[in-house]
Amino acid sequence: MTLTAGSTLQNGKYVIGSTLHQSDFGVTYQATHAYLQQPVIVQTFNECLRDHSNFVQLCQLFLEEVRHRTSTNATQVFKVLDGFEEAGMPYVVLQPNPDHAYPKLRDWLPLTRLIVKQPPSANGVAVSQAGAVSNSGGE
Repeated sequence: MTLTAGSTLQNGKYVIGSTLHQSDFGVTYQATHAYLQQPVIVQTFNECLRDHSNFVQLCQLFLEEVRHRTSTNATQVFKVLDGFEEAGMPYVVLQPNPDHAYPKLRDWLPLTRLIVKQPPSANGVAVSQAGAVSNSGGE
């Protein structure tokens, strides 16, 4: 599901504003926490990864890392506010930090530690046997 301005997640809890960054690997959105009227950053995988044979494992790794990040929020530049799966895609919600540019998904999602190099697919994304993603297009 590609999100556009006005799209909602979690039964209206988050309202998508605009796309801040998109690569073959991930998408970063500016959004608003509707109930609190607070700005947030929402990140997820790029829709093109859904077609990969290891997509389910990638989603599990994504959500495991989100859980890990919530336990180490004190040492993070961006505080994790929420993590969930919706319509088969994993999402993380981050609190914006005015002192730092928003992070790209690849900046904090350390799937690279699991990468066993494979040639990239036609869309420039390689996924290892362990399910980790390598973006030859660069994010």
